[in-house]
Amino acid sequence: MSEFNFIADSFQGISHVENQDGFFIVSQKKYSLFFVFDGVSRSIHPKQGVENAIEFIKQNHPDYYHNNTYDLKGLMYGSHNHILLSGLTNALTTYCAVCSVNRPDLIISNLGDSRIYVVDNHSIRSVTTDDTLYPGSNILTKCLGIMNLNENDFREATIRTGNKDFFLCSDGFYSIIEQNMKKFIAILKTKNTSKIKSLIQSLIAGLNFDDATYVLVKAME
Repeated sequence: MSEFNFIADSFQGISHVENQDGFFIVSQKKYSLFFVFDGVSRSIHPKQGVENAIEFIKQNHPDYYHNNTYDLKGLMYGSHNHILLSGLTNALTTYCAVCSVNRPDLIISNLGDSRIYVVDNHSIRSVTTDDTLYPGSNILTKCLGIMNLNENDFREATIRTGNKDFFLCSDGFYSIIEQNMKKFIAILKTKNTSKIKSLIQSLIAGLNFDDATYVLVKAME
């Protein structure tokens, strides 16, 4: 499996009293996992939903690796059930997740409106589908912690990215970068990851109405 350089950050929205987003990264010899979570602010316990999902992943991620494959949607369905079993009412969160077992193939999964993008020839393209009432809507139709979901509601796909970079982000992040796409693409061309992180902070921090979280993953050449 190829190694990665990655950077991640999370910015509290100027409309929020706490940051309800989260990210989590697992780096193992046989696989790597990358996650972004976005607590649904209209729910009662959004931050706890994020924390419970991450708790489940921390404790159980090795159980979903078998024979050089990874059951990513099974892991996320397990985290969903963990939230429901916590006893918290309405602890809702969206997520997007990437697993690397056999680079250049990536296993991806998402629920809600958190997204995964691939950086391709100095452009970026989304490789996920939002679970919203209609394109551009902020009304979610699916997310972790919502009742009456089964494992078939959890999508999983394998994509081939070659040696391209990819990033995961919450809607508070992409709502900003889609207004500054040329500038963001220019930032991604920077080779130094510490510099990229600083430039992204200057682009996002203090301007995001909603919490904004990302994980940027750059394949090592």
